[in-house]
Amino acid sequence: VLIVDDELPIVTLLQRMLETRGYRVTSFTSSEDALASFRRDPGSFDAVVTDQTMPRLSGVDLAGAVHAVRPDIPVLLTTGYVDREAHSDFGRDIADVIAKPFDTAAIARVLRGVLDRA
Repeated sequence: VLIVDDELPIVTLLQRMLETRGYRVTSFTSSEDALASFRRDPGSFDAVVTDQTMPRLSGVDLAGAVHAVRPDIPVLLTTGYVDREAHSDFGRDIADVIAKPFDTAAIARVLRGVLDRA
C-alpha cells in the first residue's frame, strides 16, 4: 500500500496501523516523490491512500497521475472536509473518501473492501 500525506504523524500512524494488519507499506510526505516511486514500479502496489490537500500535487491530481500509469489501482482519499456529497466532483479516480479525523479501524475496513473488489 502506498501512503501519502504531507503530515508525518499521520503517515507514521497509518503505516504502523496497516503494518500491524499485515500490509506492506511504502509511505511518503511528498506527493511528487510518491508519484515518482509509483512510476518506477507500479506493479508493487495494490492500493494508494492519499490526503487530498497537499502542496504542489493534490490527492485527486495524484490519483489521476497514478491512473494514467495503472488505471486499475484503487485510490482512497483522506480529507478534512466531511461533506461526502461535496466529494462527487472527485470523479472516477477515487475509490472511496475517508473523513479526517479518521478512525484507523475504519480505514482498514475501507481498504480491505476496495482490495476485495479489485
